[in-house]
Amino acid sequence: MPIALLTRVPSALLLLTLSSAAQQKPAPLSPFVKQDAPLLVLEHVRLIDGTGAAPQEDMRIDIAGGKIIAVDAAKSRVAYPPNAKVVDLTGKTVIPGLVGMHEHLFYPTPQRPEGGDNLEHGIAEDTEFYPGKKPGECPPYAKVEESLENIDIAGPEVKQMIHDLVAHQVAITSTLAILETFVANRPPMERESTALKTLTLEAAKDYLARRSIVAQQGAGNKLLALEMRFERAFVDAGGLLMAGCDPTGYGGVVPGFGDQRNVELLVEAGFTPVDAIRIATLNGARFMGKDAVIGSIAVGKAADIVVLGANPAEKIDNMKKVELVFKDGVGYDPDALIQSVSGLVGLR
Repeated sequence: MPIALLTRVPSALLLLTLSSAAQQKPAPLSPFVKQDAPLLVLEHVRLIDGTGAAPQEDMRIDIAGGKIIAVDAAKSRVAYPPNAKVVDLTGKTVIPGLVGMHEHLFYPTPQRPEGGDNLEHGIAEDTEFYPGKKPGECPPYAKVEESLENIDIAGPEVKQMIHDLVAHQVAITSTLAILETFVANRPPMERESTALKTLTLEAAKDYLARRSIVAQQGAGNKLLALEMRFERAFVDAGGLLMAGCDPTGYGGVVPGFGDQRNVELLVEAGFTPVDAIRIATLNGARFMGKDAVIGSIAVGKAADIVVLGANPAEKIDNMKKVELVFKDGVGYDPDALIQSVSGLVGLR
């Protein structure tokens, strides 16, 4: 896909996607800390644990040493650990920290790096159905995109391809957020306002100019819809779907914001909100063999937790209402973190 490359993404913003925090909070991050104590109790939370299970109401999560040490119903009235700091989160929802599987910090060379451990972007970059394909040659992407418009996801060729992927345990990384930027007037401009403020002035101008060109061309919608149908079919066949926002575009996809948008787009594709959250959390951890440590909210795992001001299982747009981000048991202020990188994304 013909996209420009960002040189580097500020690490503070990536706390939203659990990409860059250390095991213990560095001193420079202290101004961004909102909750920190040797023992923390998150009381009266609505729990979406990342496994795909239904939300659990009025729960309690105990945290110590950067790990989750207990998950109980608040009404069980288990005694608080001695000297614990209790945080009342009545009305709030917690989800696991997102596990982004296609995130770029920077490129050391002008060439685009190759990856072969899973299928990135799904069918959107698959060339096997292009009739003019020749051995040892990569066909022009525009021609590939044209050929995909006539592909039937329910047809025998695609079904066989999905069967082969599942049989060989090849995972797919959903990158719907980057594909959406090639659709006219998407994502909604009002949704982009906060992310836009993080860009350098030059990057913001480039994004808005490119968005205008895409709007005039009016293309891309068929490819996004096709990819959504493909991902549903892949999961229905037993495939492991993960998520990553691919922040390598022209400023239209910013890490953190793009990962949130990916979850919303998975719901648009037909997944339930809790399944979309599982795809963006536990599935990536499983693929990396780290599901005993991260990816869901459970005893013994890292206390990587996102506190939302409303319930995403009721309305997936509530993914945007981030009020607190815990990394290894330390709660960071997302507004302060975002403010700290205002005007920097695309610069370093």
